[in-house]
Amino acid sequence: MRPAKGLDTLITAILASVLDRGMLVIAGDTDPDYADRLRNLTGGDGRVRIMVRHLDDQQVTALVSAANGFVLNHQTVLNSGSMLLTLPFDRSVPARLQRSLTGLAGRVGPDRVTPLDGRIAPALLCAFLGPQAISEATLEAYSQVLVSRRTGNVTAR
Repeated sequence: MRPAKGLDTLITAILASVLDRGMLVIAGDTDPDYADRLRNLTGGDGRVRIMVRHLDDQQVTALVSAANGFVLNHQTVLNSGSMLLTLPFDRSVPARLQRSLTGLAGRVGPDRVTPLDGRIAPALLCAFLGPQAISEATLEAYSQVLVSRRTGNVTAR
C-alpha cells in the first residue's frame, strides 16, 4: 500500500456510494502511519476492511477469488503486478491506462480492462461493483457453463 495507489480516494468514493452490502478490501504491507491514515478515513465503516500485513500466495489467491471485482486507482503507474494478478481470475478492472497498462489492456480486451479517467466516483463503483453488475456477471458465468456442457467443450479457468 502506497499513497500513489489512490487508496484514500477509493475509500472516500466507497463511503460516498449507495452500496450498502459491498465491501472494499485493501490488503498488503505498508508503514504504520499510512495504515492509520487509511483507517481514520474509514470512520469505522464496515464496508472498508484494511488488512496491513504481508500476504502469502495462498492468502492472495483466497482474497482475489472471493472478490467480485478490482479497482486499480493508481494516480501514475509504469506497470502493475496487481493488474497481472487479476487476469487469471477473469474479472474486469477499472484502471488508468498509462504506460505498459495501455498495451496490456489492448491485448486482453475491453471486457477485462475499463479505462478510468479522472477521479474515481461513487457512481462508477456502483456501476462496477453494485448488485446489478454482480448479477450480470453471475448470469454470464452460468451461461458459459451451460454452453460448455451442451457442446462438450469444457475448459478450466
